[in-house]
Amino acid sequence: MLFKKKDPKTQNVEGIQASGPLTIYQASDSAQIRVETHVKRTAAKVQVVDVSIVEDDDYPNPILDIKLRNSGDEVAFVKSIEFQTVQHWDIFTDNHPSLKSVSAAYEVSISETAPSRAHYKISHEIKPQETDRIQIRLSTEYFGDPVGLSIFLLDAEITYNEDNLKGKLPSLLLNIQPSVVVQGSYFPGYSKGTITRNKAVAKTVLGLSLGEMIVQDGILEALESWLQAPAEGG
Repeated sequence: MLFKKKDPKTQNVEGIQASGPLTIYQASDSAQIRVETHVKRTAAKVQVVDVSIVEDDDYPNPILDIKLRNSGDEVAFVKSIEFQTVQHWDIFTDNHPSLKSVSAAYEVSISETAPSRAHYKISHEIKPQETDRIQIRLSTEYFGDPVGLSIFLLDAEITYNEDNLKGKLPSLLLNIQPSVVVQGSYFPGYSKGTITRNKAVAKTVLGLSLGEMIVQDGILEALESWLQAPAEGG
């Protein structure tokens, strides 16, 4: 900011700086003020603030509720979200269910094959210094045991702006079932090897770094129960 000298009664002051609001009082009628502003704008930066799992009675699988923040001074345009299957496990019940197919919209289909990627294009704008939410419904074509657990360990990231910047989500441990409704089932008893296999899966999954993940409710409790189950033939 510069006070420009017009006559001997006026003053010229240079180099005034302030990090916040600045009030200037005009000293005389002849004083002139010129404000030179040099504002440095930061590029858009999308950060993942929180990820939670939403339940919907009309949708059988997990729905991800993702909260995003743009901490930059420019608009961020989110273009896509990508999921990578890191690992997949089955917990079998040996039930024989009667099934009814259902359909759902706005889904990302996840493969049980590791490593594989599911890429979903979206168009979402986040204004500077603001937050927003998106929801992603997950599904799978893999048909395991619809009464048991089909456990996916996923990594995910969003892509935004023309230079394809990335925002990474926490790792996800989810139970994703095929798009069917179980109308009923009967249980003839466990087949040979089912209990041993389920206990091994439970031990493997519970040995992961679960504190660093988003884990769907019910998975850990089910695995704990299998880990404590009697040995096969016992």
